[in-house]
Amino acid sequence: MKWIPSECERGDMIRVKLGSVYHYGIFSSEEEVIAFGLPPLPQYRENGEEIRVLATTIDVFSCGEIVEKAVFDRRERKKAFPKEKTLSLAKSRIGEGGYNLIHNNCEHFVYECVFGVSRSTVEEEMRARYRSRPVFDLYLMPLENQLPQTEIFPEKRRREIESCAEAAEKERKAAVWRLLLFAQKQSFGYPEEELRFRKSFFGKWTCNRFFFSLALCGGSAAALVSNAAAGLDLETSEHFKNSEKAAPFLKSYVGEDPESALKEYAKRQAIYKCSGKGRFSPRKEYSRAQDAVFLQLPEFPGLTLCACGAHVRSLRVFLIEAGSQKRLKPVIL
Repeated sequence: MKWIPSECERGDMIRVKLGSVYHYGIFSSEEEVIAFGLPPLPQYRENGEEIRVLATTIDVFSCGEIVEKAVFDRRERKKAFPKEKTLSLAKSRIGEGGYNLIHNNCEHFVYECVFGVSRSTVEEEMRARYRSRPVFDLYLMPLENQLPQTEIFPEKRRREIESCAEAAEKERKAAVWRLLLFAQKQSFGYPEEELRFRKSFFGKWTCNRFFFSLALCGGSAAALVSNAAAGLDLETSEHFKNSEKAAPFLKSYVGEDPESALKEYAKRQAIYKCSGKGRFSPRKEYSRAQDAVFLQLPEFPGLTLCACGAHVRSLRVFLIEAGSQKRLKPVIL
């Protein structure tokens, strides 16, 4: 879409720049422009009346500034309503209220009249800035307090979970994946149709919109979501001793403090998950150790938790119980 100063026709989508903001409307004639509210200038805001869709003149709409009209590209022309339908839709909404500067403004209004969808570049820019902030959110959930049963996507992951031979393991994997989907909605809010999950050759799942790491240990599930590479590991003494992966690692720690061995193993797991490359080898010295932190949570006694990632200093921890969340204050060791 391009915006050009040009003579306007009935049903055109138009805008005018007033200071640092744009005001949008649908052109009918020099005597009739349909817009969601008068121009956002002090002289039109003094009476305190509710902002509504109204008809005004081009002179009032433009406030003496240059009016631009939208010129659509080929794809947009296919999606746009005929101009007479656009104008009819705009007129039918005269008197409508519910204005919101961010979520329901004059730009949303014209997009709905022209394309049938609500959109605002201001809202999209604000969401992009919000999503680009450092995010490192950890969601923890006792498995006995699982989230409500919902459909798991993508289809490939759902089939993979359903193929588990043991019912208990199937339920655990389903629970942690539902926790992941819940976590991204809370931290990022991406629509499901924007998410593309992919499984690597080495079995690691990734997403096109955010980074994540999952962990299951005993009766706990955890999902870490971030907008930079992230890794997570949960361990308990019992889980560590019985882990097949940890067995060869334990041999090299004979005589050492068991707690130190457990923490070193958890750190290597977290850093490996953060890198997302190759297969995990407990004996390998992984880099990025400076980004790994250990957390202690009174709500999860006996649980060793290690998280790794570029945004680890922005860590927030949430406890999920019965579908609701509560912010926790972890002790970073």
